[in-house]
Amino acid sequence: MGAISIWLLSIVGVILITVMVEIIIPEGQMNKYIKGVLSIITVFVVVLPLPYLSVDKLDFGRFFNSSVDVDDRFIENLNRQKILEYENIIERTLAQNGFNGASVEVLGDLTKPNMKIDTVNVNLALLVLSDPQLNINRNEKIEAIILAVVDIKKENINLYG
Repeated sequence: MGAISIWLLSIVGVILITVMVEIIIPEGQMNKYIKGVLSIITVFVVVLPLPYLSVDKLDFGRFFNSSVDVDDRFIENLNRQKILEYENIIERTLAQNGFNGASVEVLGDLTKPNMKIDTVNVNLALLVLSDPQLNINRNEKIEAIILAVVDIKKENINLYG
C-alpha cells in the first residue's frame, strides 16, 4: 500500500476509535477531557506526514490527466459568435456615424482557438448616407471605423457594391 492510503486509513481508524470511545464513556467531568485528548490525537495523525511532503517529490500528473482534449465544435461555435458580434458592432458603429444600410461580413478561421480576423467585406449596395458630407471620403471613413473596431490590415477590408 502507498503512503497516502496508509495515512488515510490511520485517519479513519482514529476517527472510528474516537466515535466508539465517545459512545462508551459515561457523562461526567472526565468526558470533556477524554474528548479533548482524542481530538489532539486526531489532529496529530492528520498533520504528522505533512513535514515529510516535498513539493518537488509530488507528481501531479499521477492525480490529474495530463492530456487536454479540446472540443473543436465548442471553439467553432465560440468563434462564430465572435464573428457575429464583430459584424453587429461594425454595422452599429457605421450606422451611428451616418452610414445606414451597410452589410458587413467578417471572415476568419473558425477552427483556431485564438481566431484572428482575416477579411472584412462591406456591401455598400444598400448604403444610405444621412449626411451629404459623408459622400466625399466615404470609403476612407468606413475603413477608419472598421480599423477602430477590428484588428486587421487596411488591405484586408473589401468595400463593394
